[in-house]
Amino acid sequence: MPRTGPRGLAKVEENPDLIIVDLTMADGDGYEFLKRLRAVPGHATTPVIVSSGQLAGDVAIAGADRFLAKPFRANELNALVDELLSSSRGTAS
Repeated sequence: MPRTGPRGLAKVEENPDLIIVDLTMADGDGYEFLKRLRAVPGHATTPVIVSSGQLAGDVAIAGADRFLAKPFRANELNALVDELLSSSRGTAS
């Protein structure tokens, strides 16, 4: 799992079905990562969950689909992942 923006963007070439981003990244700003991610061809609509222990801000403007406040429970994350993957594949959960 990449811990920096540049490494995360390099992993995007593997075409993940969903991306989870911490707004407080080791090298700075999760918002900047999201902006760059959305500019990568083929990833304008890749589902993204943003997580942070801070206020959510406007994650929709940043390019995320959902916000998950820290600390969170595994079942909360699983529910969001299931929802977003079902939506991106056009299936009902």
